[in-house]
Amino acid sequence: METNCRISRELELFFWQHSSPEAVDCPILYEALLDRHFPDQLADRLLGFAAKRKEAPKMGVLPLSFKLMFFTDLSDIKATPEAFPPLLSLFSDVGLLPSTIQEVRRRTVPNLRPRLSSPNGEWQVIFGSDRISIVKSLTDPTGSNMGTPQEFVANANGFLGRLLDRFPRKATRLALITEEFLMDIPDQELEASYELFLRPLSLHKKALVSEWKARSSARVELEITGHQETLNVITDVSRARGELAARVRSEGAERDEVQGFDGIRVEFDINTFQDRVDQRFDLESMKDFSAKALDLRAGLFEEVRNAIST
Repeated sequence: METNCRISRELELFFWQHSSPEAVDCPILYEALLDRHFPDQLADRLLGFAAKRKEAPKMGVLPLSFKLMFFTDLSDIKATPEAFPPLLSLFSDVGLLPSTIQEVRRRTVPNLRPRLSSPNGEWQVIFGSDRISIVKSLTDPTGSNMGTPQEFVANANGFLGRLLDRFPRKATRLALITEEFLMDIPDQELEASYELFLRPLSLHKKALVSEWKARSSARVELEITGHQETLNVITDVSRARGELAARVRSEGAERDEVQGFDGIRVEFDINTFQDRVDQRFDLESMKDFSAKALDLRAGLFEEVRNAIST
């Protein structure tokens, strides 16, 4: 029984990766996995099976942005002409360009800070006065430029390693923030999702609710490189709708097309407790933290997705 449960879960994940979760109940493919068919053979059979199905589209995931943050004193790195050449040299293979960003914080005067970014805005490395922020953002409406959160973390930790080799220092806090969009949700499930995350007032029970937002924060204990740490785990789920400009090819020519979207936005902000201010985190700490934060995020994200589709 334990083996069957494990295999069933592997099969479900495989189907989800191939955008065909409706095929989970297919006994032929289940038996294929039991027989340990090679992944490419299983994929061919899966795609052939899915092509014959004429059901409504299933829930998809569109990554919007990923962010890794390393909180440390950067007062020695300023937005000056002299500061950019050594920063750019660290990312010569990535093709980042120099720019600045206005940092606005409570109780402080607005401050101009250095930023490196790719020409299309996909990558940003922002040098705030008290943090390094490494950000990857959606640039293709299909999400093809984003990759997985795991791939982002691997790349971002690589970028951070370059910076810490050149500018050694430790951090007081660490953070991982992921923002994703659940789309292609059947209308009935989309409307019902409101009461899954909020308890509506009487007016909202009677009226059609077009937008809503649910936010919660919890604290959990986690070991990072052998030391016990308190983490803030912030979950933000909301109904999002609007329009997205996309560049499409039709009859051999490209044109801009505005596409409407309506779905559920899911953001997770996982960060170490703000009251500890001792400089204790290095690159290895960030690698350990980000790996465990990804595990937390994956479990929560699956809960949200399953709640909506149940």
